[in-house]
Amino acid sequence: MELSDKYTKTDGSIWIGGVQAIVRLLLEQSQLDRKKGVRTAGFVSGYRGSPLGGVDQALSREANRLKGANIHFEPGVNEDLAATAVWGTQQTNLYAGAQYEGVFGLWYGKSPGLDRSGDVFRHANNAGVSQYGGVVAIVGDDPACKSSTLPSASAGPLREFQVPVLVPSDVEDLIRLGLAGWALSRYSGCWAALTAVTAVMDSAASVPLEAINRNFIEPTHHFEPHIRLLDTPREQEARMIQKLELALKFSAANNLNDIVVDSPNPLATLVGTGKAFADLRQALLDLGFDNDTKLSEAGIRLVKMGMVWPLDVSDLRGLLRDSKRVLVVEGKGNFLEEALKATLYGANAPEIRGKSDDFESYLLATTGEPNSDDILQLLVRYFLDVGVALPVPLDLGLRYASPEIESPPPANESRKPLFCPGCPHSVSTMIPE
Repeated sequence: MELSDKYTKTDGSIWIGGVQAIVRLLLEQSQLDRKKGVRTAGFVSGYRGSPLGGVDQALSREANRLKGANIHFEPGVNEDLAATAVWGTQQTNLYAGAQYEGVFGLWYGKSPGLDRSGDVFRHANNAGVSQYGGVVAIVGDDPACKSSTLPSASAGPLREFQVPVLVPSDVEDLIRLGLAGWALSRYSGCWAALTAVTAVMDSAASVPLEAINRNFIEPTHHFEPHIRLLDTPREQEARMIQKLELALKFSAANNLNDIVVDSPNPLATLVGTGKAFADLRQALLDLGFDNDTKLSEAGIRLVKMGMVWPLDVSDLRGLLRDSKRVLVVEGKGNFLEEALKATLYGANAPEIRGKSDDFESYLLATTGEPNSDDILQLLVRYFLDVGVALPVPLDLGLRYASPEIESPPPANESRKPLFCPGCPHSVSTMIPE
């Protein structure tokens, strides 16, 4: 074994960390284009900050490997200048003399960096991407406020900028959905975003390379979605609607949202996304559901949402068919829960619960970031209500379940301000002699 296996192996499994997975993702896309006979280059720019604090270091360490794949890394002075540079790569093929058929772009930055780059994201996304280019934006979320001034989640701002939002649940998902992001971007003409939370980026995992889909279905259509030179703002607005419709078609055709465990006429359908989906599976395991057969026989359908915006009504109805009760388990906030309620609103809509509900005993805290223990407590109460039998003794399940959600601990007023290890601001605020 070699340390470089994580970047060079083409079969079997690789052991790789979240930040390293971004390097592998770039190399995978370059290799895919090469196999298809498309001459492309890659361009990466962004601004570091936890949980993406080590991205620039990982890219710099692999500079020669990236150069061999025609991928250029240019650290951004700040997030919005980096996003502007990535936007520029999609304009290259509008003019004569381009050296490549397209440039696939990658932007990275922390959630506050997305806030300050909103103007660039909005304009660049409306302008579009080139046919063999595409843009993936990886946004580092810090819902537990481990290294930020405020807890953060990026799905809401990305929806406002009309950027499709993909939510990886682990390191394997980061690569899988990253490749799907570029394919979606090229197909629809939109930028695509991946939200990356600390728990995923700071983790490492054994990733089976055969499990990563590299062949995406592109449904036939007759709309030209790619960037054009002289679109007016009104034309861009009208085209944006059609581009988002293509994003929905791509998502449905490639099962970005999928039924992981099915059950006919389910008593309960559990819908999870991102890290919360991994925590949901752990909670189910702790309750004795140690295989998918037990879940199915108990009347539980498990749905994993890889793209949480935009949402397609027909796709959702297929995922939730015959479901009378739906429980949404997600990270910070209730973004997906509200979106499902709005999308499925009507006389035949299932009962959708999550963090917002008339029955307070079913609520997860909307502050901070829920973990598997929080979700386990929710599941015990929910299953008792809907009639799902637990494989473990009832008193064991109830032992985990507190009757009420505990209030958050008081703020530690003695906490002193400090910089994260490796934070660029720790250097930029030092006064030179």
